[in-house]
Parts: sequence; C-alpha cells; structure tokens
Amino acid sequence: MNGARALLVIGHGTIADVEDIPEFLRRIRRGRPATPELVDEIRRRYRLIGRSPLLDTTLSLGRSLERRLGMPVRVAMRFWDPLVEPVLAELVHGGATEICVLPVAPFSVHVYADVVAKAAASSGMNVKLLPVAPYGEDPSFVRAQAAKVRPLLAGKASADTRLVLSAHSLPRAVIDAG
Repeated sequence: MNGARALLVIGHGTIADVEDIPEFLRRIRRGRPATPELVDEIRRRYRLIGRSPLLDTTLSLGRSLERRLGMPVRVAMRFWDPLVEPVLAELVHGGATEICVLPVAPFSVHVYADVVAKAAASSGMNVKLLPVAPYGEDPSFVRAQAAKVRPLLAGKASADTRLVLSAHSLPRAVIDAG
C-alpha cells in the first residue's frame, strides 16, 4: 500500500448461504441465539428473495472509489465477512496511518464509526480514524437521490424499469427506543 491514507467502506453485512442464518442472527442479536421459529422465518425470506446484493454492490463501490481516489479502499461489514477488525488490520499493516470511515448506510454514520473505533482500540491499532459526517440529510445527497427517482415518478423511465421502495424491518423495541 502506498501512502498513509486509506478509506474503509463499511456496511451491515449479509450472508451468502442460508445455513449461516443462525450465526448471522446471533451476531446481530449481540450473542443471543434466535428461536428456531425466527431462524425458519428468516430462511424462508432468504429463499424467496435470493442472495442479497449488498456485499457485491459494496465491493464494486470500493473498487470504483479506489480507482477514482487513487488510495487504498477496503470494504468491511459489521456482522459478517469481511469483518471490520481483520480488514482494518490489513490497512494498518499495509501502512495506513489515517483511515476515513465511510458507512454505506447514510443514517448510521455514528454507529459504524463507533464499531471501527472499538475494533481499532481492542486490537491496539495505532491509527487515526476519520469518520465522515452524517450525510443522509445533506442537501446534496437528497438532491442526488431525488434526481434518480424523479424520472421514474414522472413516467419517463423505460417500460421495464420499476421503482421499489423498501424499509428495514426493525423490532418494535428498537423503534420505540428511537
């Protein structure tokens, strides 16, 4: 790795094999195993939807950013491979002394910055972490998203284009906690 700066793109994580669901849920649930009923329901959903594109999309983003920025860019995930600590260690051992932390979730910047900071601290890594500012409500970000959606809403997209809006399903306790 050349230079002292690098970029870490971080996301939630996803599995490639439905057999990994129990362990994935345990990690998301901070060590608490999921009930067999929940595991079965999540397996059913994964089988209906198929493989998540999250990791492939994030890796593609990382490669594009590396070419454009001319600095090392690595991708890590919070709850599944590639996990934060080994990816962070790879950057540090490669010579990075300053790492910008860019979460792919625009509304969870502080959560991911904390995850990376804890991984660095627990491993004794001597690195300066530079988390990006929260960008989910930044006017430029909102305008860019609107520019992508506006043609779809105006019916100017091709006949085979569909706009799909989705929301994460969160436990009621998480919603109630804000």
